[in-house]
Amino acid sequence: MSIINFGNFSIYEAEKPKNESHLFFNGNRLDFVENGKVTKSWKAVSGRTYYHWYIKPEIWKRRYTLTPDAWSKYKNEGPTPPGNYTLGETQYRSSNSKWETDANYVKQVVAKQTVTGLPGSSVKDEPHEFRNNTQTSAVAWGDYRWLLIPKKGTQTFGRDRFYLHGGSTPGSIGCIDLVTESDDFAKYYAAWQARTGNSTISVIIDYKTFVPSAPLDATSQPYKMPSSTGSSNSNKWYADTDKVISDTLAKNKIPLKSNILKSRRS
Repeated sequence: MSIINFGNFSIYEAEKPKNESHLFFNGNRLDFVENGKVTKSWKAVSGRTYYHWYIKPEIWKRRYTLTPDAWSKYKNEGPTPPGNYTLGETQYRSSNSKWETDANYVKQVVAKQTVTGLPGSSVKDEPHEFRNNTQTSAVAWGDYRWLLIPKKGTQTFGRDRFYLHGGSTPGSIGCIDLVTESDDFAKYYAAWQARTGNSTISVIIDYKTFVPSAPLDATSQPYKMPSSTGSSNSNKWYADTDKVISDTLAKNKIPLKSNILKSRRS
């Protein structure tokens, strides 16, 4: 089911009773709840993280300095606003599986994305929208996504187009990111749909139990940064990621002019 738009207002589908099956996201994990019990959980993240090398650290550091509710008002960086949503239809596209298995592949894509646009850089990135099905798109989205449709009473602060999706590293511009566990969620959700005959499910987002210091990484993701990165100062983050970027591009024979990475700080 979807939102029907009429000019400046929208008609939302009615909320389901709370005793029905639903998904629950608290900022650290996504729970599948059936008959009042959690039947399965997946690591999940929403909002910018230190894996986003192409943004300023003060942006992802708001994960640790603001509450998720407050940060959710920041367009293109904060988490999905709390409230009640309906999960849209399953969108699937088949891509190169390296996005969920190959650390070098992931680092190369993120490194290219970071240096594209820096003054003097000749490195070119690819389109990254889900429909593009490029390397950059696979790393950003994974192979599945579901639109999060706000229900009546959910305040989104002028933001829209939130999705539940996967990807190679934790973090989003406002979606719920299952990272490399998105395939497993898709299988579980499809089995639930077949078993119950339901075509969709409600999603509840509530950050009261969010733990900012909890690890971001999914167990299966191929490339992981040190768990201490979130508490590192900006200079160390820049130095550490500069090294990964330069080493990765050199390994993959992608030319990078000297001193270009310094412009990341300006």
